[in-house]
Amino acid sequence: MDSCFCNTGDLLMGSPFEPYEETAMMEEKHASSFRKPKSQDSVTYVNSSSSSLSTLDQDAITITNSASDASMPKAGRASPKIICQPRKHSTAIAKSVDSKHPFLMGRTAMVLNSEPSKLTVPREWSCTQFRNEPSPLRKDAWSEPKASNFQVRGKNYILDGKKFPSKEAAFQLLAVDMVHSEGTIREGLCGHPNERVQRAIRREKETGVSQLPPFIFAVNLSIPGTQTYHLVSYYAVENMEEIEHQKTPFGRIMNKFIFGDSDEFRNETFKLIPRIIEGNYIVRSAVGSKPSIIGKKIKQYYILGERYMEVVVDISSDSIAQRIVRLALGYSSKLVTDIMYVLEGKDEEELPERIFGGLQLRKIDLGNRDGQRKVQRWKV
Repeated sequence: MDSCFCNTGDLLMGSPFEPYEETAMMEEKHASSFRKPKSQDSVTYVNSSSSSLSTLDQDAITITNSASDASMPKAGRASPKIICQPRKHSTAIAKSVDSKHPFLMGRTAMVLNSEPSKLTVPREWSCTQFRNEPSPLRKDAWSEPKASNFQVRGKNYILDGKKFPSKEAAFQLLAVDMVHSEGTIREGLCGHPNERVQRAIRREKETGVSQLPPFIFAVNLSIPGTQTYHLVSYYAVENMEEIEHQKTPFGRIMNKFIFGDSDEFRNETFKLIPRIIEGNYIVRSAVGSKPSIIGKKIKQYYILGERYMEVVVDISSDSIAQRIVRLALGYSSKLVTDIMYVLEGKDEEELPERIFGGLQLRKIDLGNRDGQRKVQRWKV
């Protein structure tokens, strides 16, 4: 049975027998390793009623070193005092109270909540109407997964092939649409006069009240089925300075992606990482979890407008991708799926990679509840 199905990376890139750059073997070979605490390290935990970063108990977790504080650090090992003294908390993060990390010795450790990240809306702008008008995908059908649960290329990936957990997503998920139409709307939804982005821009001009963040990045998956569905996720880009000034690897590659004039670059850079959290084994096997540069096989359209950038992914343009998606649609009401987006870094100037946005879909019911709103094409 296993031989009948291939991973998304293979299927979207072509034949399952073609070599694929980021194989599981490579990831296993270069999996990052962490030094375990020395035998002289001891860990003391004090109970805390909260594991949330925002409500962290200062005395929640204390990690101590049984050795004298006056002892010099051993060769190849940085002193915890030197690393942590200037900070109130250590920069290291424990994912559970059982985590042991030598760099946390003598410092208050943070416990990372495993719940989906919650959107913090800046005071300068309100997205309430933006998120609700017109009718979006129901709120209990989607959330924003943690980017740190996904591995991306590290700073020295070109030399050592190592991947590391991504930093938190660069953009924040604001709203999700699941609509249907007669064929792929190649011009996208962000420029559509009756859809949420243009409505918000009009409200801003009419009232003088901010309705949007500085910039919106939207990913629009055009999904073939009994009818064409558009799954659109809208991300808030608050820190446009990072992109405009190009002072970070992420800022440099995203600037070129948004403001550059090469669709070929965009096709070779836009990468999707799927992961089935809950679902049928057949679907898990077909979808896989390998990162895929989908623009090499699937037609993509790029629309840069006033205050937004939209990527339209026309899944109907590739027969293999269509088969995978139709298989998944048949089980969609029982699936929980993560979809993450990242731009592939290919040199030192663009590394490390950083996930810019993600989406978790939960048990989509296209038969009765979801995808019922119809959107007409607005350009001919």
